[in-house]
Amino acid sequence: MSPKKPSKIWQSHRFVTCTKLLACVVAGLLPIGESLCVAQEPKTHVQDVFFSPTVLSHHVHGEPAIWFDDGTYYMMYDYIGWNPKAHANVKKQGLGLATSKDGVYWRDHGIDFPNDEDVYWTGCAAVTRYQPDGPWVMQYSFTDVPKYPGFRMRFAVSEDSRTWEKLGPESTFLPDPRWYTNRRFDTINPCPAPDGGYWYGAWIAVPKDVWGFGFGKTRDGIQWEVLPPVEVVEVPRIKKDTIPGEMGGFFKMGDRYFIEYCDNTHASPLGVRVHIVSSKKPEGPYRPTPRNHTWGTYSYFYPRVYDLPGGTFFAEMFHVGRDNGRSYHMPPLKRIESDGESIWLKYWEGNDRLKSQPIRLSAVEPFDDGKASWLYGVPETLPYGNAVVVEGKLRLDGARGERNLALDATATASATEEAEWNQADSFSPDKAIDGNPATGWVGHAPVGGAVSFQLDLGESQSIGSIALHASVPPDFVETSVDGKEWTVVPDPPQVFDARNYSIGAYWENLGRDARFVRFTKKNAEDESWPGLPGGNPTWRGYFGISDVGVYARPSKSISDRPSLVLRREGERDFAIVVDRDGTVRFGGVDKDGTHFRREHVRDIEVDLGQQADFRLILREDMGEFYLNDYQIGLLNLAGTNPLIGRIGFTGIDGACRASDLKAWHSDPDASFLASSASGQLVFEDTFNATAGAAVGFNNDISTRQAASSLANAPYSYDATGSLALNGSNVNIVAAGSFTPDTSDTLAVDLGAELVGEIYTISFELSNTSGSSGDWIGFGFGNEAVGANIADAGLLIRRNGSNSFYFADGSGIQFSSTVSGVNTWEITVDETGASPTVQFFQNGSALNATPITITNLTGTDRTFQFNSSNSNTTGTFDNLRIEVIP
Repeated sequence: MSPKKPSKIWQSHRFVTCTKLLACVVAGLLPIGESLCVAQEPKTHVQDVFFSPTVLSHHVHGEPAIWFDDGTYYMMYDYIGWNPKAHANVKKQGLGLATSKDGVYWRDHGIDFPNDEDVYWTGCAAVTRYQPDGPWVMQYSFTDVPKYPGFRMRFAVSEDSRTWEKLGPESTFLPDPRWYTNRRFDTINPCPAPDGGYWYGAWIAVPKDVWGFGFGKTRDGIQWEVLPPVEVVEVPRIKKDTIPGEMGGFFKMGDRYFIEYCDNTHASPLGVRVHIVSSKKPEGPYRPTPRNHTWGTYSYFYPRVYDLPGGTFFAEMFHVGRDNGRSYHMPPLKRIESDGESIWLKYWEGNDRLKSQPIRLSAVEPFDDGKASWLYGVPETLPYGNAVVVEGKLRLDGARGERNLALDATATASATEEAEWNQADSFSPDKAIDGNPATGWVGHAPVGGAVSFQLDLGESQSIGSIALHASVPPDFVETSVDGKEWTVVPDPPQVFDARNYSIGAYWENLGRDARFVRFTKKNAEDESWPGLPGGNPTWRGYFGISDVGVYARPSKSISDRPSLVLRREGERDFAIVVDRDGTVRFGGVDKDGTHFRREHVRDIEVDLGQQADFRLILREDMGEFYLNDYQIGLLNLAGTNPLIGRIGFTGIDGACRASDLKAWHSDPDASFLASSASGQLVFEDTFNATAGAAVGFNNDISTRQAASSLANAPYSYDATGSLALNGSNVNIVAAGSFTPDTSDTLAVDLGAELVGEIYTISFELSNTSGSSGDWIGFGFGNEAVGANIADAGLLIRRNGSNSFYFADGSGIQFSSTVSGVNTWEITVDETGASPTVQFFQNGSALNATPITITNLTGTDRTFQFNSSNSNTTGTFDNLRIEVIP
């Protein structure tokens, strides 16, 4: 199909690169460029949370661009190859597309943006609408070695987010030699200027004279004025000639600008970390934020920041190691929040759409499976095939943390590497024992030599176990009482690869006295360095230590710590150990609660209080954990011992630390028929009635008034006589503040809008106070009346015996014994041959699967509130009708 031409061509102004081409485009002398039509889409279903492409799923993918346009979320992702074989398969694939109606469940459409013919590989993209009446602008990175020694950018435009027009090779964005080297120059992260006249942009680059990123400004997202780089200070950097990192976000919150970037594999031998720096001015300089400025990553990297409805959002590139290699997934979106100086990731309420169906949980009780009697939990097995959301409260008081002798020691090293940028003792030995796993010591061993790191505990002490987190495992560990006579510690039984270039090693059951502990790494001439992927020669000889633990106990136990334990097959479970100060440790633990081996630690630098609300999202071997709505981390749970669907909690004072447990499972196929589905609001609290007037409640949408303001709802009602199917016997006796708004901006005939659509009707309705024969109800259909009328579409009915009634001409009854005010939601699907309905009461589905409505026909939809007998009273409030796109 032919793509639409942009309705406007962007205003011409200074453009440092490609001015000749773009001047011709602006003048209308050249065509916009290559025309792209929507690719043939695979037949795929909406996916559950932790999206991964279904097309070419065996290839590595990630670095998604996400934007929102006309009621739809769009995701453009790339295919990544890190070796010749992968590149050979991937280089001509281009970019893939996925879409979502809610930002939670995604549908894959496969390759949608093909590779340029003259490039080797298309990398990550970013999509922004820079002008309200302008097109969407995509900048996409590419590499064409040896023509360009690093990634470059090109541009494309779209009016509809699906059909793209490329601006061609002449739009290639090149480094300005005044300030930048000829290396990478890609991935613009835009941020609107305060006056709204133009946009700033920051991107990946290698500046000549400072350590930082590329910088410029634009009005249309295509013509960029390149400016001197933004400088990042107070962040150490060993290698001067490498890119500063993979930038994922440049945005403003309050009166500060923030840059989020992630180390790549050439950044530091301490592993991949996310950094947050900020400045009062967009051009910098940028410094680490006061709190939460360095996040040691775990199974993810290259996260991105997105401007979406509701705020500024964040998502990681989550990789899970499985038998067939690393699989990449898109985790749930998070909101970014700021205290004015620092930022945190918070739970996005839109993810409540994962709570499609509640899971009934029994009371917690001690586990009865032998060694795990120290745990409490519910007896139910949770189904991780679909996503499961578990929420509750966790007591954090009474925790007795084990003393780490290393924190009070003196650290020295035979050699310490100096940073080429921002030195300031950046990698000194004390950084390995400062309690912050995001910092560390770095040393370098020459070829044929060795480098060592040593602790002096001050006096000889009993040592039961040692824990080390480093870039590579040491060749040997020694202890000494006097610093002269050294004893080698036996090799640890297990060395953990923490999946993101960090090694965890534990020496346990030592039972020795020592004052000194020494770790040594050799750099033998005939060995490849076991550092970063593929024995990366960049870091040959480097030895980095981020965290050291020396303990008196023979092994680390968590039985007396606030913890969640995910039960697995085999001998070890997976534990999440929480401290009140915001430090959370993740790792394996034996079934009896001993031998906890931390794989990852996250410190959000927030006091969580005596009790914290927790949220756990799990699907198959992936998860995400929150405390007090703060995102703590992603969980890579892949391995040979799968989860078994049971969750345990430690106890305190003979009781479980967890309380108020609730659980739900997702249902992507029913995501638009779920109680949590949301859509376009078309009707709210609107009635043809006036407060205090004894008039009927009958409300045909075609004659209604528009949305009203209900400051002191709910409505109170009573019935004045025998049953009147048209609702005329129901009096509005008190309405609080009811102000009709006659400036009707909605469609006049809502009924015609609903026919053939998916929509929800929700309201709050109290139980009748009358006898068992009395009833109150809400009717809907061609004629919204009771079960005895053939044209009735459906009716809910609450009577004195607390039953629930659904009528479609014959009548179906469900059991419902909840009294008082109840929140009802009715989801109607008219898109099929036979309309269906599903009922939710207080968030719980009364019918597990939608029921067919046999007589919902015609071209209008009428709503009525009904009652019978004169002694029926109650309340009705918060009527909403939403169309699900």
